[in-house]
Amino acid sequence: MPSIHFTQNQALVKALDKNRNQVMDELIIDPAFKPQVDTDGNGELSAPEVLNALQADKIEIQGNKIAPLHNKQIHIQGLETLRNIHTTLDRTLSAPHVWAPRVSDNLDAAADVIGLLAGAEDKRSYAEQRRDENRRLESSSMAYLGAVMSMRGSLHAVEDMTRNATDSRSQALNKQAQASLSRSAAWTAGSLVGGLIFGSASAENAAIQGAYNTAKTTMVSMREQTKNLPDLDTSLKEGNQQLGSALHSLEQVKGQINRGEGLSKDLLQAADNSNAKATGRTAPYAGTGSAIGAVAGGVAGYFLGGRTLKAAGIGAAAGGAGGAGLGALIGSGIDSSHKAKAEALRADASLIRSFKPEQAEAALLNETEKLYGQLVQARQTHDIDRATVVQNEINATRGRIQSVQAETDKVAKIFSQPKK
Repeated sequence: MPSIHFTQNQALVKALDKNRNQVMDELIIDPAFKPQVDTDGNGELSAPEVLNALQADKIEIQGNKIAPLHNKQIHIQGLETLRNIHTTLDRTLSAPHVWAPRVSDNLDAAADVIGLLAGAEDKRSYAEQRRDENRRLESSSMAYLGAVMSMRGSLHAVEDMTRNATDSRSQALNKQAQASLSRSAAWTAGSLVGGLIFGSASAENAAIQGAYNTAKTTMVSMREQTKNLPDLDTSLKEGNQQLGSALHSLEQVKGQINRGEGLSKDLLQAADNSNAKATGRTAPYAGTGSAIGAVAGGVAGYFLGGRTLKAAGIGAAAGGAGGAGLGALIGSGIDSSHKAKAEALRADASLIRSFKPEQAEAALLNETEKLYGQLVQARQTHDIDRATVVQNEINATRGRIQSVQAETDKVAKIFSQPKK
């Protein structure tokens, strides 16, 4: 069973010390257990004392109550069974190799029969052709029947593994397995009876394919239901690391925030400088391009048009028009580049001015408290249904941490790489 160790205890104690007086009077503790935490014996629980007890795995904080830590492990009843079910279903669905007689085969066989009836010559007799067709159908039926038996074996295994389950997901799988076994049995029995009574290999093949498709549809659905199972262990470990990274990034920004006003002014000045470089190059570049194009076009027209002045004039006009368009496009692109850079610099300056480290810290401390609470819930959770709820709560907490970290990382990047 996995065991989770929370590493952001310093942030947790800070989050719990609401009035920031370094005395954890917000928390309650059993008087009989209090001496285990109140190491200096002064009757108060200081923030360092609670922090030391957390780091030593002596206590667990449940809401606003300090309690002895008895269990660090996470055990979800039935989780391993559902994982085994998923593996079983996946293996079974990837194993069967079935094939249906091709439509072209049946059409060829039918055409041969019609041809024989019409008197066409064929080296094979009508009976021989029917025998070949039946062999194809029987071979296909045997492949499908083998796959159905394999699937039914897996469905029986699922039914057995979930028979006494108490969670809703396992109970649903049990009902689906029973229903699919019943339907596939009816299809298979019907195919055998039909084959014996009517002697139709085609009807038998169609019925066995029906049994196969019924079982496969159910098993594909069951495989999806057992695909995204709660993984509290991994989610909490990754959330713990993510929180630590966000807190570290925030500390870096807090160490540089006093440079914020000066950096913001520098960024705005750089933006003005970049914007000033967008001098309206469209017309000048068009003129330059036109001149160059006219010269090139005139030369080309003169030599390609029989060395006449008329041909040179036509070439110069065409070259001038094309060159003007190309020059205008280049000039406009350069101006746009300077303007885009100016807009990005102004956006960075605005972010530096609007970013409030104390708000980011308050948000992260709030999420620290939530993530720790979800860890405590995970240790107390023993069924899949509740684990799924806790998993969703952890995912939501991690999403909010990621949002704060993304903004903090962007500010940190601006500080480390100021635009000049």
